[in-house]
Amino acid sequence: MRIFHSILFFFSVVLMLGTMCLVWPRNGLCIMGHTYRFPSIAKVLNLKEENPSETESEPQTDDVDVIERIEEMTTEMQLKQNGPMDEFEQKFLDFANNNAARIYLPANNIHYLDNFFAQADSARIKGENIHVAHYGDSQIEADRITSFIRKSLQKEFGGAGPGLLPAVQAIGSYTVSQSSQNLERYLIDGTLATMARDGNKRYGALAQFATLNGNASMSFRIKKDKIKEFQKVRLFVGKTDKGFTASLTRPGKKAITQKIENSTAGASTLTWNLPATSKSFTLQLSGKGEVYGVSLDSHSGVAVSNIPMRGSRGTFFTKMDPTLFSYMHHELNTKLILMEFGGNIMPIIKDTTDIDY
Repeated sequence: MRIFHSILFFFSVVLMLGTMCLVWPRNGLCIMGHTYRFPSIAKVLNLKEENPSETESEPQTDDVDVIERIEEMTTEMQLKQNGPMDEFEQKFLDFANNNAARIYLPANNIHYLDNFFAQADSARIKGENIHVAHYGDSQIEADRITSFIRKSLQKEFGGAGPGLLPAVQAIGSYTVSQSSQNLERYLIDGTLATMARDGNKRYGALAQFATLNGNASMSFRIKKDKIKEFQKVRLFVGKTDKGFTASLTRPGKKAITQKIENSTAGASTLTWNLPATSKSFTLQLSGKGEVYGVSLDSHSGVAVSNIPMRGSRGTFFTKMDPTLFSYMHHELNTKLILMEFGGNIMPIIKDTTDIDY
């Protein structure tokens, strides 16, 4: 009987919806100032509707189609203004006009990111390292999406490592295994947020930091075949007391210790240039201070950081200390920032004022 009831319910729903498709007014039903529309049978079944009497009120071409064609024409005009198209530009034009995964560039200017790509190419040639920071919500958790971007850029321009990582990783990563001890973590936004006490806004480039008072440790290991081995390690700390030390140990290698002699209220960067590529290490910390992150990358090429914040709406940037945020991105030589937010703010949007905000 349960199967019979399910079938009966299914066909009842189909019959009800089909009836609504037939009787619902073509121009919609106005109720209390709001117009409610329902698709016709022809649209549901993907049939072509022909009704000459409604030609003026309902154009055969949807607004979306018109917009897309205008964008195509704009792209073509942009390319023509820049002279004859080369093979790359023609491929991009075909992609921009036909691929569902196209990237919408401002004014359809395909040269919009030329400056970034030129810097990436220059970094590879000059032996420099540039950074890309990918901020987002849970859609980029575990290094998904970011790992694809990183792999593509490093294949083209060189580079290695996962980029900037937090002292305490709350969400497991697809590419890096990480653990920490005796560190207290603070995150500025999202459902996992733990706000710092005393109004501390020193969250840094990762929008989070950890505090230590005594001895602490952090261990990092690249998961097999997930990412290129790194050559350079940088530790970002601040508000350290006198004699703060950090020792880096790799399997089978002697520890390399660095020390901050005097106490400081600002931020500092401790750097280890490794003699060979590595895929794992442990940092032993001793003292009192704040840890803003650890970057694992190479001496040249592109580094790409995954910065996910579950449940975040992306409106937290103005709540952080701009001096520290700027310092870290300057040290990392950040040339591109990607943001992926929006899904978590959709439920509270009621009008265009909310959208503008």
